Amino acid sequence: MSCDLWETDDGWEGYRMEDGAYYYVNTTRDEADWLLKIRVGPQAVRDAIEGHIQDPDAGGIGRFERGCSP
Repeated sequence: MSCDLWETDDGWEGYRMEDGAYYYVNTTRDEADWLLKIRVGPQAVRDAIEGHIQDPDAGGIGRFERGCSP
């Protein structure tokens, strides 16, 4: 299973779940593969989502897909 959390028109940065493991990933629409892919724990995903929600400068940037967070 894979699950994307944050996506913008420029590309993709956020967290992805593959086979039950979470990864911080980053890419652009021009790239065919991830520029960065680091395995992280569920707490890192929770903290990042909470930080994004509470960030007044985020202003609704990107799309959040529910059901993907740990």
